[in-house]
Amino acid sequence: LRKSFIDSGPITAGDSHIVPLITGDDDRTVAISEKLKDSGIFVPSIRPPTVPEGSSRLRFSLTAKMTESEIRLIFSSLTDILQTPLK
Repeated sequence: LRKSFIDSGPITAGDSHIVPLITGDDDRTVAISEKLKDSGIFVPSIRPPTVPEGSSRLRFSLTAKMTESEIRLIFSSLTDILQTPLK
């Protein structure tokens, strides 16, 4: 998942099973999280004061039981959401 983010341009960090996607804007982060939830993918939004202002992010927590196809589904669902206007 992290490699997909890096290859396609979104800002990420770290090297653990937790893969952050830094979105910056609080409202946008919450909207993306809700859209993913509507698709059956739980990804919490992390916002200030937990992280610094302007660095809100989605927190993807991967497990060893996840398959490559599940990770591809997460990435493609996220890509679809990011390409549509958010309310």
